Amino acid sequence: MLNGSVIETDVGKVGESYFMNFWGIGLVTKTSENIKSEEKKRFGSISYVLSTLRTLKQTEPFHYKIRSTDTELEGEAILLFVLNGRFIGTTELPIAPLSPFDGKLDLLIVKDTNFAAFKELFALQDPLTENEQLAELEYIQVESLEIVDPIGSKVDMDGEIYEETTQIITVLPGHLQMIQVNS
Repeated sequence: MLNGSVIETDVGKVGESYFMNFWGIGLVTKTSENIKSEEKKRFGSISYVLSTLRTLKQTEPFHYKIRSTDTELEGEAILLFVLNGRFIGTTELPIAPLSPFDGKLDLLIVKDTNFAAFKELFALQDPLTENEQLAELEYIQVESLEIVDPIGSKVDMDGEIYEETTQIITVLPGHLQMIQVNS
């Protein structure tokens, strides 16, 4: 820490709450709810993988409608993420543009859990991948968005479950000062 430097980090804002890494509905919330405490104590982060495998069988698609200043997206999905950081728990997401320092939120919508969706997720490692090239995912960057539908769904925000979807999500660019370790 003595050799670190101060960096300004973005924060996501939802109503009166804040998130550093993610806000999500669908599969992510159900996975968090289905974690068995004994597995979490014994296996740590692997318990999320086990819970995801159990939860996949029960997950039903939901209707979504999202507006941002640039676009409107609507369809069926099993998972919707608003991302600010590169990690979900201890897992780094393979999406090149993800950054908590760019003044933007990343919206990732997963329509299905098939092989094509996972292939498209890894295609997002290439910063030249366009949303139009994706069939199983939607991916855009925004400064703010409105969740029009679903309303009333449980939300997982940085690993904490909240009871209801909040409609407006914004980014607060450079809101927190943090110490970055310099190598």
